[in-house]
Amino acid sequence: MTDAERMVLAMDGSQPLSLALGSCEQISDPSTRGDCQSAAVHSHDDGQRSHCLQITDGRWRSECIFRLAERTRESDLEAAIALCGDSDFDRDCLGHLVRDEAIARVELDPAEQAEFAAWLVQSISRSDVSELYWEEWAMARFRADIHVAREDCGGLEPPGPCVRGLRRARRRLETELGSENRCTAFSAGRAELVLSDGRPVLNSGVPGGPGVVELCGDRPE
Repeated sequence: MTDAERMVLAMDGSQPLSLALGSCEQISDPSTRGDCQSAAVHSHDDGQRSHCLQITDGRWRSECIFRLAERTRESDLEAAIALCGDSDFDRDCLGHLVRDEAIARVELDPAEQAEFAAWLVQSISRSDVSELYWEEWAMARFRADIHVAREDCGGLEPPGPCVRGLRRARRRLETELGSENRCTAFSAGRAELVLSDGRPVLNSGVPGGPGVVELCGDRPE
């Protein structure tokens, strides 16, 4: 059996995981073997942390745990957070969990998820986790064409992390949308960040802030 055939077997979830992992062990190159083992774990519903930890190649061991944490999040977020701690990519792993939670809660307003946001701060060892959560929530709202404004954070105590998260999202969206879109909206008196049809998406709470004035010039009277 060639290495390519072993990779195909590894990704066949209808075959026993033990067979797939045993086949991967026959691959001589450590990186390719780790890739095969990681693929096997994620192609089988019975793939577990212990299987990932048996991978000797550090990169693929961490990748295996990372992907397992993402899969675990929907059923057990606490367990997924703990899994990220076993990965060399723990910061990115935790960031993905936060992003996916924000996407799952895109229909909720900040007041409806304040308790969850507070729980994240206690559960995830990233100093910016609260701001990151609100940033990803704002980005998720943007993708869903749901308007976001800084005033949405007003019912929180404190509102600061939510406001700063929206600012972070705004910076990302500025890059995505480009200056032409922003200036057109600014000159018309609309929210700075809008969809192509003119609907406001993300409002900084300070329409025509200094960044836009510098970029676009004074707003026409």
